[in-house]
Amino acid sequence: MKLNKLSLKAKLLVLFLLVGVIPFATASIVGLWKSGDALEEQAFNQLTSVRDIKKGQIESFFNERKGDMGVLVETVNTLRDEAFKKLVAIRQIKKNQIEGYFRDRLALMGDVQKNLRFTGGVEAFAQTFALGLDSDAYKQLYDKRIAGLKVFCEMFGFYDVFLIDTQGNVVFTVAKEADWGANLVSGSL
Repeated sequence: MKLNKLSLKAKLLVLFLLVGVIPFATASIVGLWKSGDALEEQAFNQLTSVRDIKKGQIESFFNERKGDMGVLVETVNTLRDEAFKKLVAIRQIKKNQIEGYFRDRLALMGDVQKNLRFTGGVEAFAQTFALGLDSDAYKQLYDKRIAGLKVFCEMFGFYDVFLIDTQGNVVFTVAKEADWGANLVSGSL
């Protein structure tokens, strides 16, 4: 064998090397195996920590959004309540304006009713209405009264002025539309 040919010095050197290398290699393999497990456990623990941190961040994010939604709901409710309050106030203002408008118109109609220029005109038109809208008497009366009634109509911003007799006949109208000569009691108006 070849070991016999080696000198004692070489044999001892190889033997000491084997005695030193085998335990070193064994210790290295065992250390490597244990350090691999330790590194794997450390990586797992780090991933678990990162997972817990991310979970906390996501929960915090959604809790903040939930809080934001609560604030938005409160804001919308407040704005809606204020809008309804404004609508109630506006409705009351409009109601007062409309009531005032009709009060003024009723007062105006009371003044017109007391004014003989207008009430006398109703009686005159009622008498000539019986003769027909195309009669000469009606046309003369119409021509005589139209200027004053047009001024009255324009002065108060009316579209038209009607004179109606006690039987419900429209005996005069400034605009002379379809309602002229109609009966409000039995007609289609």
